[in-house]
Amino acid sequence: MYKPHRESITFMNKDIAHELMDKLNDSFPPQVEFSEPSPLHAMQNTLVTLNCTVRHSSVLLQDVQWKRDGLQLWERRTANQQHHGNGQWMDVMTYTESDDVLTSVLTFQAVKREDSGNYTCHAHHRGGIVVASLFLEVFYSAKIINISESPQLVLENANVTLDCLAEGNPPPILSWHKDGDYSSLKSTFSDASSHRERVGRLNLTLLRFGEKASGVYTCEATNGVPSGMKDNKSVLVAMMQVKAITAPGPETEPDDTIVVDRDRSTPNDVYQQGEEIDNDFYSTLVTVGIVTVTALSLLLLLAVGFLLCRRKKATGTKILKTNIRRDVVRHRHLEQSRDVEVYR
Repeated sequence: MYKPHRESITFMNKDIAHELMDKLNDSFPPQVEFSEPSPLHAMQNTLVTLNCTVRHSSVLLQDVQWKRDGLQLWERRTANQQHHGNGQWMDVMTYTESDDVLTSVLTFQAVKREDSGNYTCHAHHRGGIVVASLFLEVFYSAKIINISESPQLVLENANVTLDCLAEGNPPPILSWHKDGDYSSLKSTFSDASSHRERVGRLNLTLLRFGEKASGVYTCEATNGVPSGMKDNKSVLVAMMQVKAITAPGPETEPDDTIVVDRDRSTPNDVYQQGEEIDNDFYSTLVTVGIVTVTALSLLLLLAVGFLLCRRKKATGTKILKTNIRRDVVRHRHLEQSRDVEVYR
């Protein structure tokens, strides 16, 4: 009976062992994790690195992939430089630490606020995809991006609202101050924020504005990035001066005439050059007026009489003889040549 050689049996056992080992390795997925904690907070314009480590990397079917907010960045195992949208360089390099462990490093030379987002590291193998994620949040200092126009001219007793808008991450803290007095004024605060943009608005309303409220109002924004950093802008608020418009007096009125308040029961008292005008002037004026009217009346009567006389001479005179007896008056026409006799 034939017996196989012992060495051939040993060789066949090694091949089977390797095959079994490969199948066993393929059945275990890789382990993927970030070295940094999530969320990771970073200051704007600083150097930031994200380290994605893959253990049991021998089962990978392709290179490690990087994504931000679900969008793929690139996939290369060797050094690769990509031009970032904010004008800065962002690098990806992969290091092999051992036969079964590798690390992919994403580096931001000067991280920007636009780089904030959810970063994922993807490892593909025969059984599927293993993903590790990390949220990067970039902090940037508070900055006032809009404020009410200066100066603000306000009518007396009117209301005025000053508006201040600022952005920053963390969200900015805003306050209003007046004329260097840093005690905060009572204001109305509202904010709107998202993970990409932090905006705050602070409104200051001045009710029944008066002269004492005039001054310089300053809006201040801060969020502690960096520590002690503040941004401020000012608005000058003043009361509007309204000039009364009066009608000009007569051209013949002297410049030194002063009109004083009058008593309702008496005529106006007018003073000129500091001395009161004599009331006899008004009496004389009335007298002259009466005399003038009388003289004109007499002249009118004389003119009428003169006209009547001329009319009688032109047409002849008809004289009536009148006898007055009691209440009866009788008359007849006389010839022109006869004498006229009148009896009463």
